Amino acid sequence: MASAPRSEHIPPRPIALPVRVSGIPHELRQRDQWVTWAYRWDGTKYDKPPLRARRDAHASSTDPKTWATFAAANSRAGRPDRDGIGYVVSKDDPYTIIDIDDCHNPETGEIIPDAQAIVQEVGGYWEVSPSGTGLRGIVRATLPGPGRNRARTWANGTAGRVELYSQEKYLTITGHVLQDVAAIPDAQAAVEALYTSLEPAPPTANGTGRDDTPATASPPLTDAQVIAKASDAKNRAKFLRLWSGDRTGYQSDSEADLALLDLLR
Repeated sequence: MASAPRSEHIPPRPIALPVRVSGIPHELRQRDQWVTWAYRWDGTKYDKPPLRARRDAHASSTDPKTWATFAAANSRAGRPDRDGIGYVVSKDDPYTIIDIDDCHNPETGEIIPDAQAIVQEVGGYWEVSPSGTGLRGIVRATLPGPGRNRARTWANGTAGRVELYSQEKYLTITGHVLQDVAAIPDAQAAVEALYTSLEPAPPTANGTGRDDTPATASPPLTDAQVIAKASDAKNRAKFLRLWSGDRTGYQSDSEADLALLDLLR
Protein backbone atom coordinates (compact mmCIF):
# COMPACT_ATOMS: atom_id res chain seq x y z
CA MET A 1 0.00 0.00 0.00
CA ALA A 2 1.50 3.34 -1.02
CA SER A 3 2.23 5.76 1.78
CA ALA A 4 0.42 9.08 1.88
CA PRO A 5 2.40 12.01 0.46
CA ARG A 6 4.21 14.11 3.05
CA SER A 7 2.84 17.58 3.59
CA GLU A 8 5.16 20.48 2.84
CA HIS A 9 6.99 21.81 5.89
CA ILE A 10 6.51 25.55 6.13
CA PRO A 11 8.74 27.39 8.62
CA PRO A 12 7.22 29.87 11.07
CA ARG A 13 6.05 33.14 9.58
CA PRO A 14 8.69 35.89 10.11
CA ILE A 15 7.92 38.81 12.39
CA ALA A 16 8.42 42.18 10.70
CA LEU A 17 9.45 45.39 12.41
CA PRO A 18 6.33 47.41 13.24
CA VAL A 19 5.83 50.56 11.19
CA ARG A 20 7.18 53.67 12.91
CA VAL A 21 5.17 56.46 11.27
CA SER A 22 7.14 59.29 12.90
CA GLY A 23 10.29 58.27 11.04
CA ILE A 24 8.76 58.39 7.54
CA PRO A 25 9.36 61.72 5.75
CA HIS A 26 6.25 63.89 5.46
CA GLU A 27 6.75 64.38 1.72
CA LEU A 28 6.45 60.61 1.12
CA ARG A 29 3.31 60.40 3.24
CA GLN A 30 1.74 63.11 1.07
CA ARG A 31 2.00 61.04 -2.12
CA ASP A 32 -0.72 58.54 -3.12
CA GLN A 33 1.73 55.76 -3.98
CA TRP A 34 1.26 53.38 -1.08
CA VAL A 35 0.48 49.67 -0.86
CA THR A 36 0.49 47.08 1.89
CA TRP A 37 2.29 43.73 2.01
CA ALA A 38 2.20 40.39 3.81
CA TYR A 39 4.60 37.47 4.12
CA ARG A 40 3.53 34.69 1.74
CA TRP A 41 5.19 31.27 1.43
CA ASP A 42 6.14 30.64 -2.22
CA GLY A 43 7.28 27.04 -1.83
CA THR A 44 10.91 27.85 -1.01
CA LYS A 45 10.87 31.04 1.07
CA TYR A 46 8.66 33.77 2.45
CA ASP A 47 8.05 36.46 -0.16
CA LYS A 48 6.62 39.96 0.38
CA PRO A 49 4.16 40.60 -2.49
CA PRO A 50 2.56 44.06 -2.65
CA LEU A 51 -1.15 44.07 -1.79
CA ARG A 52 -3.88 46.66 -2.22
CA ALA A 53 -4.87 48.68 0.80
CA ARG A 54 -8.62 48.58 0.15
CA ARG A 55 -9.01 45.11 -1.34
CA ASP A 56 -7.77 41.56 -0.79
CA ALA A 57 -5.85 41.56 -4.05
CA HIS A 58 -2.34 42.04 -5.34
CA ALA A 59 -1.08 45.52 -6.14
CA SER A 60 1.05 46.36 -9.16
CA SER A 61 4.16 48.53 -9.25
CA THR A 62 3.05 49.77 -12.69
CA ASP A 63 -0.65 50.40 -12.10
CA PRO A 64 -1.49 53.52 -10.05
CA LYS A 65 -5.09 52.33 -9.69
CA THR A 66 -3.82 49.69 -7.25
CA TRP A 67 -2.08 52.25 -5.01
CA ALA A 68 -3.57 54.22 -2.12
CA THR A 69 -2.97 57.09 0.27
CA PHE A 70 -0.56 56.65 3.15
CA ALA A 71 -3.47 56.82 5.62
CA ALA A 72 -5.35 54.00 3.87
CA ALA A 73 -2.28 51.77 3.61
CA ASN A 74 -1.18 52.37 7.18
CA SER A 75 -4.68 51.70 8.49
CA ARG A 76 -4.88 48.36 6.64
CA ALA A 77 -1.36 47.40 7.74
CA GLY A 78 -2.60 47.25 11.32
CA ARG A 79 -4.81 44.24 10.57
CA PRO A 80 -3.76 40.59 11.08
CA ASP A 81 -3.71 39.86 7.33
CA ARG A 82 -0.96 42.41 6.64
CA ASP A 83 2.64 42.78 7.82
CA GLY A 84 3.48 46.31 6.72
CA ILE A 85 3.31 49.10 4.16
CA GLY A 86 5.24 49.87 1.02
CA TYR A 87 5.95 52.83 -1.26
CA VAL A 88 5.88 52.48 -5.06
CA VAL A 89 8.62 54.51 -6.71
CA SER A 90 7.44 55.92 -10.04
CA LYS A 91 8.80 57.80 -13.04
CA ASP A 92 6.50 60.63 -11.96
CA ASP A 93 8.28 61.21 -8.66
CA PRO A 94 11.85 62.50 -8.10
CA TYR A 95 13.21 59.60 -6.06
CA THR A 96 15.82 56.88 -6.46
CA ILE A 97 15.95 53.92 -4.07
CA ILE A 98 19.14 52.25 -2.83
CA ASP A 99 18.62 48.80 -1.31
CA ILE A 100 21.47 46.93 0.43
CA ASP A 101 20.92 43.35 1.58
CA ASP A 102 22.44 41.55 4.59
CA CYS A 103 24.46 44.46 5.93
CA HIS A 104 22.85 45.31 9.29
CA ASN A 105 22.97 43.38 12.55
CA PRO A 106 19.49 43.63 14.12
CA GLU A 107 20.83 42.72 17.57
CA THR A 108 23.70 45.21 17.81
CA GLY A 109 22.78 47.78 15.14
CA GLU A 110 26.22 47.31 13.58
CA ILE A 111 26.48 48.05 9.84
CA ILE A 112 29.20 46.45 7.74
CA PRO A 113 31.82 49.07 6.75
CA ASP A 114 31.11 48.98 3.01
CA ALA A 115 27.41 49.61 3.52
CA GLN A 116 28.15 52.34 6.05
CA ALA A 117 30.38 54.02 3.48
CA ILE A 118 27.51 54.07 0.96
CA VAL A 119 25.17 55.56 3.55
CA GLN A 120 27.66 58.32 4.32
CA GLU A 121 28.56 58.99 0.67
CA VAL A 122 24.96 59.17 -0.59
CA GLY A 123 23.20 60.67 2.42
CA GLY A 124 19.43 61.07 2.35
CA TYR A 125 16.78 59.02 4.13
CA TRP A 126 17.96 55.62 5.38
CA GLU A 127 15.96 53.01 7.27
CA VAL A 128 16.18 49.37 8.36
CA SER A 129 14.31 46.67 6.41
CA PRO A 130 11.41 44.69 7.96
CA SER A 131 13.76 41.81 8.81
CA GLY A 132 16.24 44.16 10.45
CA THR A 133 19.10 42.82 8.32
CA GLY A 134 19.03 45.21 5.35
CA LEU A 135 19.16 48.94 4.70
CA ARG A 136 17.41 51.09 2.13
CA GLY A 137 17.88 54.72 1.26
CA ILE A 138 15.70 57.24 -0.57
CA VAL A 139 17.17 60.32 -2.27
CA ARG A 140 16.20 62.77 -4.97
CA ALA A 141 18.06 61.60 -8.06
CA THR A 142 17.69 60.02 -11.50
CA LEU A 143 19.59 56.88 -12.43
CA PRO A 144 22.21 57.56 -15.11
CA GLY A 145 21.59 54.32 -16.97
CA PRO A 146 19.53 51.11 -17.17
CA GLY A 147 19.66 48.23 -14.77
CA ARG A 148 18.38 48.00 -11.24
CA ASN A 149 20.17 45.11 -9.55
CA ARG A 150 23.90 45.65 -9.42
CA ALA A 151 26.85 43.97 -7.72
CA ARG A 152 29.74 45.43 -5.76
CA THR A 153 32.82 43.75 -4.29
CA TRP A 154 33.24 44.72 -0.65
CA ALA A 155 36.63 45.65 0.79
CA ASN A 156 37.04 42.15 2.28
CA GLY A 157 36.71 40.58 -1.16
CA THR A 158 33.19 39.23 -0.72
CA ALA A 159 30.38 40.04 -3.11
CA GLY A 160 27.78 42.53 -1.96
CA ARG A 161 24.44 43.35 -3.50
CA VAL A 162 23.24 46.88 -4.04
CA GLU A 163 19.95 47.46 -5.82
CA LEU A 164 19.15 50.81 -7.45
CA TYR A 165 15.83 51.73 -9.00
CA SER A 166 13.78 54.82 -9.72
CA GLN A 167 10.53 53.50 -11.22
CA GLU A 168 8.21 50.48 -11.41
CA LYS A 169 9.28 49.07 -8.07
CA TYR A 170 7.77 48.95 -4.59
CA LEU A 171 9.77 49.21 -1.42
CA THR A 172 8.70 48.02 2.02
CA ILE A 173 8.83 50.92 4.46
CA THR A 174 9.37 50.61 8.23
CA GLY A 175 10.23 54.13 9.43
CA HIS A 176 13.04 52.68 11.60
CA VAL A 177 15.51 55.33 10.53
CA LEU A 178 19.25 55.52 11.02
CA GLN A 179 18.90 59.27 11.45
CA ASP A 180 15.89 61.58 11.33
CA VAL A 181 15.56 63.49 8.04
CA ALA A 182 13.24 66.48 7.74
CA ALA A 183 13.29 66.45 3.92
CA ILE A 184 14.70 64.05 1.34
CA PRO A 185 17.74 65.78 -0.20
CA ASP A 186 19.09 65.87 -3.73
CA ALA A 187 21.92 63.38 -4.26
CA GLN A 188 22.32 63.21 -8.05
CA ALA A 189 26.12 63.36 -8.05
CA ALA A 190 26.43 60.76 -5.29
CA VAL A 191 24.01 58.37 -7.04
CA GLU A 192 25.91 58.70 -10.32
CA ALA A 193 29.19 57.96 -8.54
CA LEU A 194 27.67 54.93 -6.79
CA TYR A 195 26.16 53.64 -10.02
CA THR A 196 29.53 53.93 -11.78
CA SER A 197 31.26 52.00 -8.99
CA LEU A 198 28.91 49.04 -9.33
CA GLU A 199 29.42 46.09 -11.62
CA PRO A 200 26.58 44.58 -13.69
CA ALA A 201 25.04 41.67 -11.82
CA PRO A 202 26.35 38.28 -13.03
CA PRO A 203 24.16 36.35 -15.51
CA THR A 204 21.66 33.88 -14.11
CA ALA A 205 21.04 30.37 -15.39
CA ASN A 206 18.49 31.61 -17.93
CA GLY A 207 20.96 34.03 -19.48
CA THR A 208 19.78 37.23 -17.85
CA GLY A 209 21.44 39.46 -15.33
CA ARG A 210 19.78 40.33 -12.06
CA ASP A 211 18.81 43.64 -13.65
CA ASP A 212 16.35 41.60 -15.73
CA THR A 213 17.98 42.72 -18.99
CA PRO A 214 18.14 39.79 -21.46
CA ALA A 215 21.67 38.85 -22.49
CA THR A 216 20.45 37.67 -25.90
CA ALA A 217 17.13 37.76 -27.67
CA SER A 218 15.14 34.51 -27.53
CA PRO A 219 12.10 33.37 -29.51
CA PRO A 220 8.80 33.47 -27.61
CA LEU A 221 7.83 30.31 -25.75
CA THR A 222 4.70 28.32 -26.49
CA ASP A 223 2.06 27.93 -23.79
CA ALA A 224 3.20 24.34 -23.19
CA GLN A 225 6.82 25.46 -22.79
CA VAL A 226 5.85 28.15 -20.30
CA ILE A 227 3.89 25.65 -18.20
CA ALA A 228 6.75 23.14 -18.38
CA LYS A 229 9.27 25.73 -17.21
CA ALA A 230 7.02 26.91 -14.39
CA SER A 231 6.48 23.30 -13.31
CA ASP A 232 10.25 22.83 -13.01
CA ALA A 233 11.18 26.18 -11.43
CA LYS A 234 12.42 26.68 -7.86
CA ASN A 235 8.97 27.85 -6.79
CA ARG A 236 7.27 24.97 -8.62
CA ALA A 237 5.43 23.86 -5.46
CA LYS A 238 3.60 27.19 -5.34
CA PHE A 239 2.90 27.12 -9.08
CA LEU A 240 1.59 23.55 -9.10
CA ARG A 241 -0.75 24.24 -6.17
CA LEU A 242 -2.23 27.28 -7.90
CA TRP A 243 -2.32 25.58 -11.32
CA SER A 244 -4.31 22.71 -9.80
CA GLY A 245 -6.83 25.15 -8.32
CA ASP A 246 -5.60 25.06 -4.70
CA ARG A 247 -6.20 28.59 -3.32
CA THR A 248 -4.89 27.85 0.21
CA GLY A 249 -3.26 30.90 1.80
CA TYR A 250 -5.08 33.48 -0.34
CA GLN A 251 -7.91 35.70 0.80
CA SER A 252 -9.90 35.43 -2.44
CA ASP A 253 -10.01 33.73 -5.83
CA SER A 254 -8.94 36.94 -7.57
CA GLU A 255 -5.86 37.23 -5.37
CA ALA A 256 -4.89 33.63 -6.15
CA ASP A 257 -5.47 34.24 -9.88
CA LEU A 258 -3.16 37.26 -9.81
CA ALA A 259 -0.47 35.22 -8.04
CA LEU A 260 -0.71 32.54 -10.73
CA LEU A 261 -0.46 35.14 -13.49
CA ASP A 262 2.64 36.60 -11.82
CA LEU A 263 4.30 33.18 -11.84
CA LEU A 264 3.42 32.58 -15.49
CA ARG A 265 4.71 36.02 -16.45
